[in-house]
Amino acid sequence: MSPTDLPPPREQSTPSSPPEDAHPPVPTVGASIIWLCAFLLLSVVAIFLYLMGFGIYLGVQAAAEGLAAPEGAAMEAMISAHLSSPQGMGASYILQALVIIPFVLMASNFKHQPWQQTLALRPFHRNWLYYWGIVLAIYMVVQHVLQFIFTVEVSEFLQQLASSKSFLAFIAIAIFAPVLEELVFRGYLFAAWRQTRLGLSGTLVLTSSIFTALHIGQYGVLLLIILFIFSIILGLARERTGSLWVPIILHALNNVISGVTIIYFGWL
Repeated sequence: MSPTDLPPPREQSTPSSPPEDAHPPVPTVGASIIWLCAFLLLSVVAIFLYLMGFGIYLGVQAAAEGLAAPEGAAMEAMISAHLSSPQGMGASYILQALVIIPFVLMASNFKHQPWQQTLALRPFHRNWLYYWGIVLAIYMVVQHVLQFIFTVEVSEFLQQLASSKSFLAFIAIAIFAPVLEELVFRGYLFAAWRQTRLGLSGTLVLTSSIFTALHIGQYGVLLLIILFIFSIILGLARERTGSLWVPIILHALNNVISGVTIIYFGWL
């Protein structure tokens, strides 16, 4: 496939004074910051609801077996152990995604601009998928070379996932994480910041920095740097193709491969 086989990049408008009868650009930067904080708060609320639900489940299970429900330190220890397990991590993340995604769509929906337009959920030429598929393959090769050359700190998060064969963890990583994270970062936040003075470079760096920061604790320093680069690639795919579906697919492919190799084969 030659570069001439690819459709031309979508033109990006530049900040300017809109005509008096034109609608102001949405979403705005101020609203995006408020919504970002709201998404983070919703994530905490979802985890709290999950823990409450699991605590109730433990009580019901104990009652069904004719035992006293665990209380105090015993209950806290059981809940903590579950939340740090692959099943608990997977289930809690799925709940977070189910809670947050409707609010992302709500934040992206405007009277003169529906959420599909705001989030760039539009069709794309299939040649773009071939092109960015090659970029993803090169990225993954470079990633493994770097991990082979340098000592990689294996976090507790990865150790928990390794060879766990947890279906819930795999579904969370392969499906829910790509959809939720792309809707927020390459979808809503990208739309809010791209047409500001940040421009493309500033938007890529800022969204990728926040995206990477949210994964601190899950990965070591080298993997966080690699993740930052991956986020830049996803942002460029969003910009170049004009469609959020491409970074969603790329993110999902990357996570499927990583999920299979780590969760089912234990390769770290």
